[in-house]
Amino acid sequence: PPGPEPPGPEPPGPEPPGPEPPCIEPPCLEPPGPEPPGP
Repeated sequence: PPGPEPPGPEPPGPEPPGPEPPCIEPPCLEPPGPEPPGP
């Protein structure tokens, strides 16, 4: 008798995460660093 059918392709996994949304909340914003020294 024929054996069991071969397994089909695996179901697609979860969609890959998209790009992170830009930070708008104040806690997310990094404070500006010190100004570069002049000449």
